[in-house]
Amino acid sequence: MGWDRVPHLWRHANGTFYLVWQEGGGTKRRSAGTDKRVQAEKHLRAFLEEWERRRWGRSEELTVTAAAKEWVGEKARPRHGLSPSTVRQYRVLADRLIAFLPDGMRVVEVTPRDLRRFLDHLEKKHNLSTQGIRKRLSLLSMFVP
Repeated sequence: MGWDRVPHLWRHANGTFYLVWQEGGGTKRRSAGTDKRVQAEKHLRAFLEEWERRRWGRSEELTVTAAAKEWVGEKARPRHGLSPSTVRQYRVLADRLIAFLPDGMRVVEVTPRDLRRFLDHLEKKHNLSTQGIRKRLSLLSMFVP
């Protein structure tokens, strides 16, 4: 099952919100069951959590290299509205993670200790701001089951 596009909200003419996403070559829709945006966004957040869990957990054989490159590719998509310099920073971070962890390491083999060592390694080399830490944690969050 392929999860091709990130789910988003769409409002029907009758006022009801729907979750809409691309899956397996077709467009899928699910009613949020409300015409209130705040409630629909709560449904969307819950759905996105499940969507991410399925997306990153889709293969026991997914390597750190493939996952990091896919993460950077997702961040580079126009819908995120990130500047080219921010995407470049994400790419550098992903490259550093790939270089830090052993070649061919699978995502399911990454431990919290590995991630802590990686953050410590970065902190020794760079003076991290709050935003810098957030960016790094965003990448590392893909390894949390």
